[in-house]
Amino acid sequence: RSARESGVGELGCPTPRCNMTLFLLRAPTAVLVALGALAGARADPYDPKHYACSVCEQILAAGAEGYEAMCSHLQACDMISAKVFASASLARLAPLEACQELEFCPVNEPWESAAAAGSVDGLDFDLRVTKGHGSRGYNTVRVSAITNASSVTTPYTLTRPDGTTGAFDYAAPFKYRWTAYYLFSAVVEVTPGVSNTIKVNDVEVEVKVPPEESPAKIAIIADPCFSSRWVNCPNGDTFQTFDRQTKFINVLSGGGDAGIDSWMILGDNFYDKDSSLSTAWFGQMSLEAKAKPFATAFGNHDYWVHGTPKSATRDDDYANGKMQFYAQDTSSTLADGANIFNFTVDPDKEALVMHRKPDVSNFVWYHKVGNVGFIGYSGAYTLREVEPYLREACEWMGSADNMPAATFLVGHWNEDGMGCGPAMDVPDVYKAMSRFPGCDTMGDSFRYVMGHVHCNEIITEDLGFMVAGQGMGGCTNFGVPVFDTSNDRVMINYFPLDTDDLWNTTYTCVQERGYSGCLQYAQTWLNVSYQDRAAAGGVRPPA
Repeated sequence: RSARESGVGELGCPTPRCNMTLFLLRAPTAVLVALGALAGARADPYDPKHYACSVCEQILAAGAEGYEAMCSHLQACDMISAKVFASASLARLAPLEACQELEFCPVNEPWESAAAAGSVDGLDFDLRVTKGHGSRGYNTVRVSAITNASSVTTPYTLTRPDGTTGAFDYAAPFKYRWTAYYLFSAVVEVTPGVSNTIKVNDVEVEVKVPPEESPAKIAIIADPCFSSRWVNCPNGDTFQTFDRQTKFINVLSGGGDAGIDSWMILGDNFYDKDSSLSTAWFGQMSLEAKAKPFATAFGNHDYWVHGTPKSATRDDDYANGKMQFYAQDTSSTLADGANIFNFTVDPDKEALVMHRKPDVSNFVWYHKVGNVGFIGYSGAYTLREVEPYLREACEWMGSADNMPAATFLVGHWNEDGMGCGPAMDVPDVYKAMSRFPGCDTMGDSFRYVMGHVHCNEIITEDLGFMVAGQGMGGCTNFGVPVFDTSNDRVMINYFPLDTDDLWNTTYTCVQERGYSGCLQYAQTWLNVSYQDRAAAGGVRPPA
């Protein structure tokens, strides 16, 4: 295989320096300007040992003839010698099996037995419910079913709360990546404040969103890991993240009105490349939890499994599979309900790594859950690309009819680099948005939440929060924060789950008494009156 076919040496060269030289010779002025801007970002801290299994598999898949190009690209020639190709025993194995034999890849990780037992809801499809795009009106959700493409013999049917049954608006196999799956999706009108019965085929799903302007509770995490299949997950086993993340969100979702109303993951979702980890994790989620509106903001590992464009390979997801798997009601869905994704970028036809990302409209969204507003975006794009959508979100969120008691900008990167350009990290985008019409009237009711650095902590008091202590290295903490606007206050109650004692005590309490009955086990990250904030920042208090 040639270096190009091996997914490295993007311009047909054996080394990164050669590729960059040819790129500079061929690049038009506009691209060089963009490259200059990216050069202003901080250096990417890429270490191939952190991605040992994936790097090994890529090198062995390249073969002896592609070894030099691939190991140079992944900076791993010292890690894996060309001598591996002289081993007759390894030659008989598939690349993954050979890497397991070489002890670069895990074998029989603890989570695998639970995943092998199948999904806890017993369904042959994966349900996804997301809040409708803000411009559609508060009373909308997007309901989606993801299933194996090979099992689809007839179209799925959707029964709406008014009793009408028909086809989903969107029905298509996944495109470009994760193509073993098929997606059915539609926008559904619901009545806030009551349980809405929706049927996917013959499966009844109860969907409830809180009344507009009423208090809401939302759990938010980022950077969840439980496997070292693609990226080393140093604390996944220690904190038993596969079991405990899913169980805790499941139990938080129970309890009727005492439970959470929505939940989010802010990027680097399971460090997954081929859907296997995502499918396993969501297989542990209860139908009740899946019926709660979900949202996500994509991170660097969602585009490039090694975390940075400079170590990208041809078979990276580039967020294509994930954007279909999560089926959010983003800006891309608004033009045509029958074509909800912007598929104009074919990652397999783009020579340059940074051009393989899907269109930005697939990753920007805004909506409200009760009296809490959320604006989500991806930092993998330039401010010029994202700004029109963010201005639209600010104008909508800041209007007299919509202004929430609290609004949060949610994204992944806390700083530039690793695919995030200058001023595209969450704190910098927050600063820019604070000057946009609509957001400029929110005062200190406008805040931000992010991941990327693997900590759960307050970044800036009463303003910025990080929720990425979910199994990766970093601060080595683990827990789940709940954003809560009950009792005329804006609160963030963080439940630390680092130890077996904390886990057993907190989980048992929430099982028996619900979220609100267990706040004695939570740390207070934020607790302010939104009535006071309304007076200071011009925010309309909820009715």
